[in-house]
Amino acid sequence: MLETLLILVLAPAFTSGAISLEREKQTLELLVTTPLSSLAVILGKLLSALVYVFLLIVASIPFASLVFAFGGVGPEDLVRAYLFLFALAFGMGSVGLFVSALVRRTQVATVLTYVTVLALTLGTAAVYVFWTSVSAPVNAFGVPDRARAGAPPEALVWLNPFVANADLICGTSSSGYDAGCGVIAQVTGKPYFGAGLGASPGAFRTGEGFDVRCTEEGCMERPADVRAPIADPLTAGFPRDTFWPRSGLAFVVTGLVLTLLSTQLVSPTRRLRLPRFHRRPTGTRVPAPPGSSGSPPPAPPPPARGSDAAA
Repeated sequence: MLETLLILVLAPAFTSGAISLEREKQTLELLVTTPLSSLAVILGKLLSALVYVFLLIVASIPFASLVFAFGGVGPEDLVRAYLFLFALAFGMGSVGLFVSALVRRTQVATVLTYVTVLALTLGTAAVYVFWTSVSAPVNAFGVPDRARAGAPPEALVWLNPFVANADLICGTSSSGYDAGCGVIAQVTGKPYFGAGLGASPGAFRTGEGFDVRCTEEGCMERPADVRAPIADPLTAGFPRDTFWPRSGLAFVVTGLVLTLLSTQLVSPTRRLRLPRFHRRPTGTRVPAPPGSSGSPPPAPPPPARGSDAAA
C-alpha cells in the first residue's frame, strides 16, 4: 500500500512536464526535426521518466522480503504485488505524459495530472460506495445481492489501485482472513472464508430462519429446515486473483492508448487519417467516337535528321 502511494505521487510528477517543458523552452521544434519519429520521441520521454520509478520499485525488493519472517506470505504473493506495481507505474506515467502533451504549461499539466489521479482513486471509490448504498440491497451478511439489483459495475474501480491491493493482501495474514477479503467480496460478489459466506462451494451456513449455500458465483438462501453439513474449515478458502489481474491489464491498456494519443498531439507528426470513400457518378459514360474532340490527337512525327533534313 505504501509503495502504491509513492508510485501515485512520483510517476505522474516525472512525466507531467515531459512535453510541456519542451514547449516552454522552445526546444520541441528542434526535437521534431531530428530523424526520430513522434512515437520514438514519446516513448523515449516516457521510458526515461519511468526508469527511475522502476529502479525504486526494484530497490524495494530486499526491504519487502522482510515480510517472509512474519509468515502467511509466499514468494508468489510478492511476485503478484510487483507485477501490479510495474503496471501501475506505466499507467500513471502515461496519464502524466498525455496531459503534458495536451497543455502548454507545466504547472497546469501537473495540477491536471494530480486531479486525474485523485479522481481515479478517491473519486471512483466515493462513486462506488454511493452507488452501492442507494441501489444495491445487501443480504444477511452485508454483501450486495447482484442477482436482485443493479450493483455498480466492477469496471468502475478497475483503475483504483487500492482495490487491487485489497485483492493482493487478501489471505496473506497469519489468520487466513484479512479486511481486504471483505472489500473484494463486495466488489466482485464472490464469497470468501471468514464472513459467513462460507467457505468452499457447497457449504451451508445457518442464519435466522434460513441457511445460505455458497458457490463460486455467490450465495443462495434456503429454508432453515433443509440442513447440510458445513465443509471442513481446512478445505475452505477464498477466491484469489479475482480482481488485480483485470486491474493491472486495465492500467496497461490505458497506458498504451494514452501513449498513442500523445503521439498525435506532438506536431508535426504523421496523424492518423481515416479512409475517404469517393462517390462515383450514377450515370453511364458513353465512349467518344474515334477522331472526335474527346479522343486525344495523334502524336506528331519525329523530326528528320541527316540527309533527310537536307533534302
